Amino acid sequence: MFFTVVWSAPENQSVVVGNFAVDPYTGDVWNASSECDELTNPRLRALQKTVREALRLSQSDYKSLKVKGPLCE
Repeated sequence: MFFTVVWSAPENQSVVVGNFAVDPYTGDVWNASSECDELTNPRLRALQKTVREALRLSQSDYKSLKVKGPLCE
């Protein structure tokens, strides 16, 4: 799934925060504006952990579902 995040920016700034690709099966997130750039930070990892627990996705299930980003060759 692809998302564009925007905000109410002042006139002299871009309203686009970023473009993101999200794997709905694993919660992995990539920068959709650059090839194969997977994103991570402590808050995102915590959210991914919550999502994976809700999906009852074990570590072995995650590893079998893990793919390179949608823009990777």
